[in-house]
Amino acid sequence: HAEPAIRQEIAANRALLARLLDQDAPTFESLIVPFEAAQSRLNRTFAPIAHLNAVQHSDAASVANGKFGPITVDLIRQAFEN
Repeated sequence: HAEPAIRQEIAANRALLARLLDQDAPTFESLIVPFEAAQSRLNRTFAPIAHLNAVQHSDAASVANGKFGPITVDLIRQAFEN
């Protein structure tokens, strides 16, 4: 259940980041505010998996955490590099 939701949020974040970075004269309101809102949605989607992996460490939670943790970190890294 979680994987499609996480994939959807990651895709939405990447698309949003591309649009935000394409602005001619970005401002805090036009760049940071929407990006932080998108990151918040992604965090709310991914956080339960990371939490389950930390407290229960089931095989499913570990696989999901291992699969999507690096992707979410890479997305944040990409944003900060720009």
